[in-house]
Amino acid sequence: MTMENLMTTDDQDRLIKLRLEMWAEGWTSEDQLTTNGWGSGLGYSIWFNRWDWHGKKLTAFRATYHAHGLASEGIMRVAEKAASLAREAWAKFPHEPPNQMAHYVLQSPGDYVLSNTQGHGRLPATEDEPKHNGGGRG
Repeated sequence: MTMENLMTTDDQDRLIKLRLEMWAEGWTSEDQLTTNGWGSGLGYSIWFNRWDWHGKKLTAFRATYHAHGLASEGIMRVAEKAASLAREAWAKFPHEPPNQMAHYVLQSPGDYVLSNTQGHGRLPATEDEPKHNGGGRG
């Protein structure tokens, strides 16, 4: 598989432009192309992260929103989904970052039971709010 088969030059430019737009909005980004976990295909993943939330510094963990998919099905589609999710989280949840649940659903941390399974638990409180000591309900 060649780069030309995965993305057009226009899509490569659009991906860089999207990541720069997100950076200008305060998000950092990381992406990955890998065959690990994708069978015989090539997978693409992208994460948009930030350590602050509407002027409040986050403690311990950053707010992270991500998307994954087969590269052959559209790297830009995956990147646009992750950016859209991060922007939706920022716009709809001004007090604290929501959790990203399965199927790209955002859920208010107050509606989520703390879970340590697979590292997908409640995001920590901001500096202005009490921290939970783990376990129990968040």
